[in-house]
Amino acid sequence: MSDLEQYTSSIISSLPGMAYRCLFDKNGTMKFLSKQCKEITGFETSDIVDNKKIAYNDLILPEDHLKIWKNVQDSVQNKDFFENVYRIKTKNNEIKWIWDRGKGIFNSQGELLFLEGFIEDITQMKKIEDELRRSEGRNSILLEKIPATVWTVDKDLVYTSSTGSGLSLLGLKNDEVKGVSLYDFLDTDDPDHIVISSHLKALKGHSVSYVFEFNGVHWKTHMEPLPDMEGSIVGVIGVAHDITDIK
Repeated sequence: MSDLEQYTSSIISSLPGMAYRCLFDKNGTMKFLSKQCKEITGFETSDIVDNKKIAYNDLILPEDHLKIWKNVQDSVQNKDFFENVYRIKTKNNEIKWIWDRGKGIFNSQGELLFLEGFIEDITQMKKIEDELRRSEGRNSILLEKIPATVWTVDKDLVYTSSTGSGLSLLGLKNDEVKGVSLYDFLDTDDPDHIVISSHLKALKGHSVSYVFEFNGVHWKTHMEPLPDMEGSIVGVIGVAHDITDIK
C-alpha cells in the first residue's frame, strides 16, 4: 500500500461513519465498505461486500426502499449529490436511523460506474428530536391550559411567533400577529414605552422582567435574548402571565 493509500485509509477509519462504494442495482451491491461497517450494521464488511451473506439493501426497511431509489435515481440523472435518511435492521434486529449521502461516479463517456458515499448512524439524534417533539407537545398543552402567552420578535421588533391561551384575553389567535411590528401592535412610536424599551434591552443581551397593564389585563412579563446557532442575538423571546386576579 502506498503512503497516499495508507493516509487515505487512516482518514476514512477515523471518520464517525462508514464510507462505501456500491453498484446502483436492486441489491445496492457493495464493492467497498470501511471497517465501521460492523459497528453500524452488526455485520462484518466481508459479509456484505458482493452480497456474500447479505445485501446492504436487505438491511433497509422495505417501506423506505422506494423513496431511496427514486432520490438516488434523480440524482444520478442530474449528476448531482444525493442525501437519504432511512432505517436499517441490524444483525441484532436493532432498528437504526441512517444518514446516507453520496454521488454517482461516471466514466469519460458519461456512463455510471458506481455510487460512492458516506453513511452515519443518527439514531441518537433521532431519539433527541423525538423527545424534543414530545416536549414541545407537552409545552403546547401546558400553554393551552394556563393563562399565558409566549412570543418571539426579530431584531426589527417584528413578531415571528405567538402562542398560548393568554392570547384569547387579547382577542387574538396563535400567530395572528406574526409579521406585525411591535410598534404597530402597541400603536406607538415611543422607544421609551415600557414594552418597546424592554425588548430593546433584551436585544442588547439583558434579561428583562416587568408588570404591564394592557387591555384591562395585568401581565407579569419576562424576556430573554434569542440567539441563533452561533450565539448571535437575532431576536427576543418573551412570556407573559395573567396576574390580574392577584394584583
